[in-house]
Amino acid sequence: MKPDIIRQPLLLAIASLLVVIAAAMTTGTVISPAPETVISTPLGDLIGLFQERFPRCSRIFCGSLLLLTGILCGRLAVRYGLYPVSSTLTIPLYGLVACGILLGREYLTESVTAFILLLSTQSFFACFRNGYAIGAVFRASFFLGLLPLLYAPLLPLPLLILAAAFCFRRTLREVFVSLCGVILPFLAVCYVAWGQGANPVDIPVGLWHSFVSDSGYRIFANTPPLVPAILGIVLFIVLCAVFFGLISFRAISIKARGMLTYTILLFTVTGSLMAVPSVTPGLLAVAAVPAALLMPLTFIRIQRTVGTLLYLVLYFVCIANILQ
Repeated sequence: MKPDIIRQPLLLAIASLLVVIAAAMTTGTVISPAPETVISTPLGDLIGLFQERFPRCSRIFCGSLLLLTGILCGRLAVRYGLYPVSSTLTIPLYGLVACGILLGREYLTESVTAFILLLSTQSFFACFRNGYAIGAVFRASFFLGLLPLLYAPLLPLPLLILAAAFCFRRTLREVFVSLCGVILPFLAVCYVAWGQGANPVDIPVGLWHSFVSDSGYRIFANTPPLVPAILGIVLFIVLCAVFFGLISFRAISIKARGMLTYTILLFTVTGSLMAVPSVTPGLLAVAAVPAALLMPLTFIRIQRTVGTLLYLVLYFVCIANILQ
């Protein structure tokens, strides 16, 4: 029987993800050796302080979050029928992109950010229904509003609520609810700062300064030799997935179209943030969420043997990158 990575058993997919996470967390060699300045954010600073005081617990929490995010990515793809066939391939692919290439020095903050982005995406997918979906829209927007408070380069990401309203066909009432949800975390942080005697205006000013600050990181400077090759393979697979998704756009349901469109937009925005001065390798963990949701489309469409070889090459190159 020919191996079929598309329909691989759930336990095999989880085991493949576990191997990558365990290798990354125990060796630590995928943590970027390039100079990198930690950019301050209100919530990211608190998580960074915890990581500094409890490094071992932070690695355990980071690995657990990466595992949970990968499994939930696979569950999300199967539950909402993103692909023509049911597939668990999303699970190991998330791990390969999130921690098989590079990790930032603030890896706990980055894994928390990726998990919250997944929760936001999951809530947006859940709001595609007949009738009002006030709760799902509010939760999705609230999680989206948390992201800039955790990771500075994601400051423009809350603007995606406007694209989400179009993709998931929400009403003006729900758009208003989403605006309230996305601004609530920001207002809460301003209120806490005001209660501590600080000027609330310093919060938005600080977020903007963090966004435009230079972290000193350069993606192709002082990186392991396999990193550019892995990034090229991942980008090629994602672009092929976008192509295959667009050419079959009219053949899929309206619900799947909205989800596919939003996922493509999410990957485009997170990928373009690589040009932001404050970017760090941790952006890969965030971009891994839409990338992992898109990549199985390529493996489903291409010939089975070619897809299996491509997957194995990507997997073992990532393992070699971790262990080098």
